[in-house]
Amino acid sequence: MLSWRRCGIVLLLAAWPCVAQLPDTGVVLWLKADAGVKRDAEARVSEWADQSGNGNHFAQAAPGLQPTFVEDVAGGRAAIRFDGIDDALTVSTSPIPVAGRTVFAVVKWNAARTYSFALGCGEGTDGYLRLHGPRDLLTGGRYPLLYQNGILSPKVGYAAGDGRQIFHKGLHSLLHWNVYAIPETAEAKERLKHLGKNELNNVPDNRFIGEIAEVIVLDGILGAAEREQVEQYLGGKYLGWPAARAVPVRNQAPGPAMAAPTPVAFTDDRLCFLAHGTTERPLAPGRYRVHFDMMSSTREQDRFTVRLGHEVRPLPVAAGERPWTEHSMDFVIPVGQAAEAAMVRVSWEGTVAEDGGEPSRAAVRNLWVEPLAPIVISDVQVDKILYAPGQEATASIVLRNFAAEAQDVQVGYHEVTGLDDWRTQAGGIPVTVPGGGELRMSVTYNVGRVEYGRELRVEVWREDRRLDVRRELYSVADNLWKVAVGSAGGGNIPGTAAYSHETIAKFLRQARAGYANWFEKIFWAPDDWGQLVAEPGATWFSGQTRRHENTEKLQFQIRTAHELGMKAITYGKCMAGGPPGWEMARRRPQWFSVDAYGRTMGRPGDVWDLDHWHEADQYKPADFKYVWTYRWVDLRRLDALDHGIDQLIASTRLFGWDGVRYDSGGFRAHFVPRDGKVLYDGVDSFNTRNMRRTKERLWREFPGYLFGFNTNDPVGQAATQASAPRTPADPVGHEFREMMAGGGLWMFEGMRDRPDFWGRRIYKTWSDYATDMVEAIRTIKGYGGHACFSYGQPTLYKFMIGTMIGAHDYVGEHSHAPGSEHWGAFLTRWSGFIWDHRLRALPDPERTVTVTAKRPLWWKEFANELVVSPSRRYVIIHLMNPPVNDECAKTGDEVPVPLEEIAFSFRHPGERFVRARFIAPDTPNRNEALVPRRDGEAVHDWLPRVDIWAMVVLEFRGTYRPPADPPVFTEPLSEAELAEMEQCRHLFNVPVADNLADPTPHSDPEKALPKDFGAATVVPPAGYAVGGEAGTDVLVVKGFYHYTWRLPEALRAAGARVTECTARDLPKDYPDLARYDIVVLVNMGAESWDADGHRRLADFARAGGRLIVLGGGFTLGQGFFKGTQLEAVLPVEVRVARDVYQAPEPLALGEREATPFDGRPLLYFFHAARPRPDAKPLLWAGELPIAWERAVDKGITRVFLATTLGEAARGQTPFWEWDGWAPLAVRLVLE
Repeated sequence: MLSWRRCGIVLLLAAWPCVAQLPDTGVVLWLKADAGVKRDAEARVSEWADQSGNGNHFAQAAPGLQPTFVEDVAGGRAAIRFDGIDDALTVSTSPIPVAGRTVFAVVKWNAARTYSFALGCGEGTDGYLRLHGPRDLLTGGRYPLLYQNGILSPKVGYAAGDGRQIFHKGLHSLLHWNVYAIPETAEAKERLKHLGKNELNNVPDNRFIGEIAEVIVLDGILGAAEREQVEQYLGGKYLGWPAARAVPVRNQAPGPAMAAPTPVAFTDDRLCFLAHGTTERPLAPGRYRVHFDMMSSTREQDRFTVRLGHEVRPLPVAAGERPWTEHSMDFVIPVGQAAEAAMVRVSWEGTVAEDGGEPSRAAVRNLWVEPLAPIVISDVQVDKILYAPGQEATASIVLRNFAAEAQDVQVGYHEVTGLDDWRTQAGGIPVTVPGGGELRMSVTYNVGRVEYGRELRVEVWREDRRLDVRRELYSVADNLWKVAVGSAGGGNIPGTAAYSHETIAKFLRQARAGYANWFEKIFWAPDDWGQLVAEPGATWFSGQTRRHENTEKLQFQIRTAHELGMKAITYGKCMAGGPPGWEMARRRPQWFSVDAYGRTMGRPGDVWDLDHWHEADQYKPADFKYVWTYRWVDLRRLDALDHGIDQLIASTRLFGWDGVRYDSGGFRAHFVPRDGKVLYDGVDSFNTRNMRRTKERLWREFPGYLFGFNTNDPVGQAATQASAPRTPADPVGHEFREMMAGGGLWMFEGMRDRPDFWGRRIYKTWSDYATDMVEAIRTIKGYGGHACFSYGQPTLYKFMIGTMIGAHDYVGEHSHAPGSEHWGAFLTRWSGFIWDHRLRALPDPERTVTVTAKRPLWWKEFANELVVSPSRRYVIIHLMNPPVNDECAKTGDEVPVPLEEIAFSFRHPGERFVRARFIAPDTPNRNEALVPRRDGEAVHDWLPRVDIWAMVVLEFRGTYRPPADPPVFTEPLSEAELAEMEQCRHLFNVPVADNLADPTPHSDPEKALPKDFGAATVVPPAGYAVGGEAGTDVLVVKGFYHYTWRLPEALRAAGARVTECTARDLPKDYPDLARYDIVVLVNMGAESWDADGHRRLADFARAGGRLIVLGGGFTLGQGFFKGTQLEAVLPVEVRVARDVYQAPEPLALGEREATPFDGRPLLYFFHAARPRPDAKPLLWAGELPIAWERAVDKGITRVFLATTLGEAARGQTPFWEWDGWAPLAVRLVLE
């Protein structure tokens, strides 16, 4: 026996021959470090003698340039080490031609250095074997083949005709020992001359840093068998490859099973062969299946590969302890390739963890190859991922023939639903598949009425032998939410304007490939409530997050999604956002909720942001203060409610939406006053009315329109507004029941924020989360709804538990959730047993179910029954292998040991057992038939291994009562609810003036107090004077809606020099203000300055400046002017709050009382203020003085109490849109 090094450990194997015979093709060069090395006492190599007998010795006379002889480095063998500075050896004869020959080398690079030449050539070539990057090699020749450890490396990189080729990213770590073979070279100029350098690009930085153990050049281009003979010799000698075995080729497994080999521990990143051999006979072109048994213990999903011939395929192996398991993998030897014995390997190509823990291990036994029929179903795809019941489907089928001769076969296809219910669509369609080619066919069928996941199973037969089978998964449902599988990234494609049609279609096809059947287009609209339409060809930046969208491209996105069977859901809000939302609040202020000061409420806005919103592509995101700003809509008002509904209807007509998912509780009426309080979530009666009206109107236009809702509550607000129900026995609000009635979706978004946050309740343990939320989801289903989790980062237990208890994912978190080879496929096929709306808790599970395992499994709280007809029932027992640590924050990536030897029993008195299956996410996903032992009215079985979560699904026949479908609408509002609506009814947000000169105040003195800015700390400089250069300099300070006044352009046309600013860049001191003659505050609130700023503005007026204030919803009394030094210089006394009133009838603007200007410009909303004794009127609105002037020391102040709030009725002209407004504005400011 010989001890040899194997991947960092020592194993005892059969002795490897000291010398292996090379193919009898003529040895041109044979350098090996264990023979013929001439070295001095310091191990410096002066000559490496050629062992072929041809005298092609490589030498170096200069001691300072000599490489070093090292022992025990290459699998315990010797090698020649090059320092990467100046070491090199050069052939002592003429350079060796390599054209038409095969070159082998055993090389290890010690550093990833570009241009690190191992084998170098003479003049005019860029080296024969050199490093190009950490995983890239460059070889000489014109597109030669390169094998690394017997595996053909892909050729990519340089363009044809360059004469060079990078073999890129197909190479295992180059910083370990590898066997290279180059069996094809067509360039006569390629001549091997150096080791460690190349004549072209011969600079110190390009020298080889590494070791060479052996170099062989053989005459002729070797065939596969001869090449593999040399590779096997070199790999066994230096890399510890096991001896190649003759791999059986059989139609059935050879026996008996071989004894279990010792597992190999992976202690470094070297490629390790777990099984290795050559087929016992040549393999002709065709299909073959490689079989083997494997056991593994891995810390993460390591990389394993399987090879047959030239093809190498990845082998998915899940992390953890894996007992001996049968594996098989299909390969193709292509038509046109000569029949020859094929290499067969199972390898590990992983990366060793650096934390010093227990290394991964694996072992393989019983390797054999099965010839397969040459016909394969290479592709099956249905035209849609989701169908409505009774819809026609078209499936595309591709048959591939890997034999040279044409094949006559029959094709059949079936639909499989439930556990294993077959519905044959076609039994045997005769077709002929051409030799070495393919046949494409399409079939059309009706999907029938059975809902939830299903499988199209296509089979190809010859006579009575099934040659191949392929499955395609999809769903059938009358409501998307029953089977919803989210798309990665939401399928959202944020900013369609930036993408071509091809890119949009590619994104959607990728989502479809992950089994996504819907996407939600979030943050796309100009205003998510008030403007959900756009003009043809329009491009805009959305009201939330400023996404760049385009009408036609969004239509294309939705149209393409529909072609794939994906539903398109729009994003909805109950508040008005972005510039259109703010503009709507200006035009219809009565629709919007206000605070105690009379300002519209919502997320703060910034004037500069709104001004530049639609130029977002010209600025950096950091230039904007807010990504989203909105105003709250008072949805107690039917006109406001109907506007939002109208927009949904118009948007659906324009774009083709299938539904809406509100980022809230629908068109909920927020901020409703009741019993002396203002309720953020409103009252149940108004919210229920709004929800019902929305459903009625949308369903009238679009039957089956989908509704979804987002909340941080586990289920919904109770009627008391004080609690959120989590069990079916908890009281729930009428609004919640109306949302769920008809199949609404309830989304839980809060859980993505923190690992222990799932809404308004914080869960510290997984067990609390699981047992609590399963009841919440059952409650939702009981009222007709469906549940969706927005996981954020879908950690193992977060996602597994959520899925087990019946939650859908939101934006495709399944695509990167751990625990399954393909969650999309698993969720699609088994959706009925996870999400069916008829699922109910299994009655009395402790009496009927027994589960016994070495470690307690979670199952009792999660056992369900599913009655699908009066005669059929399923029982679904979820088995959860609980986390090692129940605390959410401490679980991390740790997984428990898989559980085996699980005893299971189920009592079913009065029922007939039909069948049972064990279903689990895994790698690959598992679907195994159970054959339980029957014992009277009970069944018993030993269950397969449970890693984290599995389902045992049992089917029975008997007499049952299916659950009734909940109604699509709830009961009408009760008398008590109607009384609540009357108590909380809408009166006004902007009061209507009952007296134009002095309307009744409507502010609450306890809630609306004057703002305390403190005392000013500045005084004007001595001799302070204002006004700069000759002419008139005007500073226009722009507040919200400044654009309606059109002031800067009017003043510039009149010859004034105008500077514009917002609250971002106000004058900071007295000299800054002194540059101007006039300062105009356009709807500016006093909070934009501190007390010092107020003092400077007042001093500006006193020193001879002109200070003008123009009205609006955010200035004067609604802008905290009361009690400030700014107010003290104005011509009017300002109210504390809520000083904007609506005129009972529009007031005509004029220069004299009751004498309107020509064109009759109208005013709709104005400020109530008391003129000071020394003020004089400048303009009138009907009989109301609307503009006032006052002399203040050397200067003048003016205030225009008009606002630009409101919109004109037909035939009316608002004063700010009147042709005479510009000259009037000039007079108001400049004269």
